[in-house]
Amino acid sequence: MTCGGCSDDWMVAAAEETMLDTAQVLKYQTPGNDAYRIPGKNWEVQTAISCGYTAGAPAELMDKSSVPFRRSKIRVPLATDVASKDRIRLTHRYGRLLSSPITFKIIGNPVLGITNLVLYVDQVTDGS
Repeated sequence: MTCGGCSDDWMVAAAEETMLDTAQVLKYQTPGNDAYRIPGKNWEVQTAISCGYTAGAPAELMDKSSVPFRRSKIRVPLATDVASKDRIRLTHRYGRLLSSPITFKIIGNPVLGITNLVLYVDQVTDGS
């Protein structure tokens, strides 16, 4: 069945309407080496984007270990410029400002979906 020139824009628009959270993309920058010639790391804050955050179930890296992790995912619009070295800072959940924004590192490359990009993320807990 064809629709004679119609596009999937309506599906993308519908998917973006379900993104009720707000986040900032933190673009990875390399400012240069420090005094010990170790490359520095810096993340530059970009503009806010709408997103859809889904918390993953808590688990441990290995059975009976003390290394907890929570593999979550964040859906972002297709036009979002994001790479695996970037970070995502969740600032609003269901339209409400979070008292403490949550920063995530991206695990692997962004996955291209039909209506959005899917980012698999882990929360950053080391203060970087």
